[in-house]
Amino acid sequence: MKTQNTLVTLSIIVSLGCGLVGCGLVGCGASAPAAETAPATSAATEVVTEAVADPVANAIPEAAVLLATTGEFDAESGADTVTLYADGTLAVGTLRGAVELTEATDYFMGEQAAVRIHRYDDAKNAIMVALPTSDQEDPPNRYQLFVQQGDALVKIFDQVIGVYGVHDPEIRSNDGSLVIDEDPHSACARANPETMTETRPPMMRHTWRPNADGQLELAESVEMDRVAHCDQLPACPFVYLVANDGSETFMGEILRNVVGRDAYQAQTLAVDGLSAERVRITMREEKAEITYLDEVHLVVDGVAISPRACDDSATAPRYCAADHQAHVMNEGDELVLEFDAPAGSRELSATGFYIPRHD
Repeated sequence: MKTQNTLVTLSIIVSLGCGLVGCGLVGCGASAPAAETAPATSAATEVVTEAVADPVANAIPEAAVLLATTGEFDAESGADTVTLYADGTLAVGTLRGAVELTEATDYFMGEQAAVRIHRYDDAKNAIMVALPTSDQEDPPNRYQLFVQQGDALVKIFDQVIGVYGVHDPEIRSNDGSLVIDEDPHSACARANPETMTETRPPMMRHTWRPNADGQLELAESVEMDRVAHCDQLPACPFVYLVANDGSETFMGEILRNVVGRDAYQAQTLAVDGLSAERVRITMREEKAEITYLDEVHLVVDGVAISPRACDDSATAPRYCAADHQAHVMNEGDELVLEFDAPAGSRELSATGFYIPRHD
């Protein structure tokens, strides 16, 4: 199996939640960034693999398997299984390393957690472990990179990359360096940590290179030929499913990346989780934006069900009909919706858009 620039995808065995760690040196990660594009720099080739039995499970019987993948780590042994256990042990063959676990919900562990084998340099491969850092929507990942040194797996890189979402670094196998291109959210957070007064900061390329001890350290940061449009960053309202005891379960975001009046549209979000016929949902505007919610309803097995507040047409709120007469939600506002809904597959449908706010 050729190993140069090889990326092996993960097989998730068990999803476990893990804890919030501080943001790292470089911010990155968000979806649908409003930025001027430049050619991609990564030349990695992805190889999809099947889940395989773990050959070292008997060596660590107390710990459940968190993540596993298979690929060529040791050129002499052929296909290898790399396993991350729930106690933080990273194992491949007889080699062991220690991963510092994070805390996140099962959902984001399932969406973002990964263990991959990369070609690191001409002499060896490396293992990258990516774990979401919290249960917030689109949390940034923490990246921990391991190489073989003697009879152990040694960590040579450990950073939280980004502000929102997954933003995988590029490993350049010609010299063992690691490259991170800022995304717009990170550039805006770096240039405007509090005020957001600079609306077009340049986006940076950060390069880590191995030092004398083999650890990766930040070597340079240079401006790219892209700028971030800080007044057009994507965001959206948060949605929570409310139980009878008042406890909330975060379901995701809706009207995701629907920025500006011209983007006006309907979106749906699965809200399964409670069997009760009375469904209670909270929409909460938690970001610096203004949401214009034109209509919201529940869809159960394809049938639209309006909120109970819409039953009386004389007093119906503005979110009861898609008539471009929107219910407005500012940062910190919340909307509690109740539905009388039969059992079945349930989705929340919202129509509207949002506009980022800058004070």
